[in-house]
Amino acid sequence: MVKSIATLMVIAIIFFMSIQAVEAAKITNDGVTIFYEGKVRKGDAERVRIMLEETFIQNINLDSQGGHAIEGFSLGRLFKEYNLVAVVDDDKRCLSACANAILGSPIKLIYGTLGFHVAWSSGKGNLSDGMKQGQQFAVMDTLYNFEMGYGLHFQYLTAMYTDADTMLLLSDEDLELFKFTNGDTFFRAVDLPKGWIASRIAGPARLYLLGEGL
Repeated sequence: MVKSIATLMVIAIIFFMSIQAVEAAKITNDGVTIFYEGKVRKGDAERVRIMLEETFIQNINLDSQGGHAIEGFSLGRLFKEYNLVAVVDDDKRCLSACANAILGSPIKLIYGTLGFHVAWSSGKGNLSDGMKQGQQFAVMDTLYNFEMGYGLHFQYLTAMYTDADTMLLLSDEDLELFKFTNGDTFFRAVDLPKGWIASRIAGPARLYLLGEGL
């Protein structure tokens, strides 16, 4: 009986590890471009840094549904530090933590789907804990956007019109609207044309269709 339980535990551990391996981002390169594919996980920035120092590559191709929010900030700082050209191909996506990371790149070539959403908490603990966690993430997000050179209006739009499942889809040209040149313009409201926000909001159904190329 004890032996059978131990065997089941080993199988369960192996199965769990295999799931974790599938979820982890695949980070490879062809000597010219780094390919980042999969979920953003803690430690990914260090993995990319090691590859950059070994290869001196200046381009990174992204395809990720998001993941670890804080690691997205770390990746973005790395992209900025190494002046990486970030690319999202027309059949790829860069959402949530991945989208935050791409803000650090001085040159962004967005052909696929780039999606941002409001900072949120996974809901661990009681309601009060969840509210505090959400507020903490929001402050960190605002400070990170400032560090990457994006104004407060950008943060406002994601806070007002998105949630954990709803994205604000932007192009590289859209992002340029929210760049600031000095501390004062960080607070500048961007004059957006009528319908601009509505045309860029995507819920789960639209995100799925985009992912399927439909």
